Amino acid sequence: MRKLLALLLFAGLLFGGWYYASPRYALHRLEQAARDGDAAALEERVDFAALRGSLVSELDEEIDARGGSPLERLGARIAGVAAGPVVDRLVTPEGVARLLREGRAGPVVMRPERGDDGREAEAPDLRILRRGLDEFRVTGAATQGAPALIFARDGLGWTLVGVDL
Repeated sequence: MRKLLALLLFAGLLFGGWYYASPRYALHRLEQAARDGDAAALEERVDFAALRGSLVSELDEEIDARGGSPLERLGARIAGVAAGPVVDRLVTPEGVARLLREGRAGPVVMRPERGDDGREAEAPDLRILRRGLDEFRVTGAATQGAPALIFARDGLGWTLVGVDL
């Protein structure tokens, strides 16, 4: 009986450690692959088809929400049709690495920038918001309503699958 309780306690601690640490580890591995420009590692950590679909649907929702006159809506629809090929060209291993390295993915900057004195600035404070056991989002802690990176569980690891604008 004691062995069973010890085994259950160990399994619970192991699960709790995974639940707490695995999102931060996934972010670290993604950042390292982007910094190194390792396309193969990025392909393992990013579901590019899902990321493209997420961006296109986010852009479509943004266009639909704008409203306006019929002429403005027509222009927005044309822009939406043109957005698909642009997203396809940007969402590549090289494009994602550049976005993460240079911080052009919105406030979710994974690499600290250099200050005026040339020293590296303090790393940004990221907030991890979990959605059950299968998904988490990463946003900048100080920014409300900012874009978020969306990760989905892939086995015991995590894969970047979307961006919530």
